[in-house]
Amino acid sequence: MIKHFMKKYAMSETGANNLKKAIFSRTILNLTKMFPPIIAFMFIFQSLSDIDNAGASIALTPRHYVLIILAMLFVMFFIARWDYARLYTNVYSESANVRIDIANRLKKLPLSYFGKRNTSDLAATMMSDMSLYEEIFSHAVPQIYATAISTTIISILILNYNLKLGLAALWVIPVSLLIFFLSKNKRKKSNEKWIEKNREVLDDFQEKIEQIQEIKSYNLEEKVQKQFFEKLQKSTKMKGNVEIVTGVAVAFSGMLLKMGVVTVAVTGVQMLFAGEINILVYIVFLIMTASIYLPIEGIIAFMGMIDMLDSVVGRIKEIKTMPIQEGKTEFCPRNYDIEFQNVSFGYEDYSVIKDVSFKAKQGEVTALIG
Repeated sequence: MIKHFMKKYAMSETGANNLKKAIFSRTILNLTKMFPPIIAFMFIFQSLSDIDNAGASIALTPRHYVLIILAMLFVMFFIARWDYARLYTNVYSESANVRIDIANRLKKLPLSYFGKRNTSDLAATMMSDMSLYEEIFSHAVPQIYATAISTTIISILILNYNLKLGLAALWVIPVSLLIFFLSKNKRKKSNEKWIEKNREVLDDFQEKIEQIQEIKSYNLEEKVQKQFFEKLQKSTKMKGNVEIVTGVAVAFSGMLLKMGVVTVAVTGVQMLFAGEINILVYIVFLIMTASIYLPIEGIIAFMGMIDMLDSVVGRIKEIKTMPIQEGKTEFCPRNYDIEFQNVSFGYEDYSVIKDVSFKAKQGEVTALIG
């Protein structure tokens, strides 16, 4: 799993290990959110034990319930604090380490790399991309993994308790996720177009700043401003399209999840009248169903952020995988002769010199003509 995180998200080994820990702590936190339904189950079971024609196996006083609730709140607070430290602190530490690593690699990259990349593009990778990286890994990635694990555990327990009601409650989860994933290509294309257009705006802005003297000298302020705002409006419009496409997918998937409560209610009533379950099981399943969908709705909303992750990680990987210039840090020459051995040079497909060798000796005049 550590190697998978390192490869997929361009993380260091420490960062991948911290992500694993954050997923575990968030999974535990998600499971503790089932405490309130469990307490409600205990209260309903005790209150309706007479209706079920059975002796109350749970005999708790209001004082007991208060103590249980206080203990539950304390445990949830402790786990939430533990999860916060593991998640946010580690994420921002990893982000800082990635920034430092990128800066160190940029110092070692050949000059040809900077000739192909605009300075504003590199600055955007270091700043805006890394800010988005922090946001995604602090609000989306661990939650998605943790919710998948905790939901699987809870689903197994529910299905084991009552298969028919469990299926009535859980069928909407894979269907809603499937619908959301079917729109992934559309969301991805919209995101890529917006990112590309946003880069153009940043490049244009830096270019105009660098040319501010020429712009003011030739009295081109209004023209340049108009051109810049036209590009900015196109970028803003594309961002709006991204939000609409993602918002529709999230809203529709969330609405479909709500249908699970309806199917549980209808199926439960039929089973209640058929004598397959009692009123206690029916009420408990309605409470459990409403609770299990909350983290699912959360990760569906977070998945909209995941759409941008591939582009961000792709740029980070590009810098991290670029071959760096290597050499000795110390150099003690015997003389200051400059020797060329089999040197070739050209512009793209056009060759200028090929296989040239000569030596410019110290203390002599050497001229290169042509």
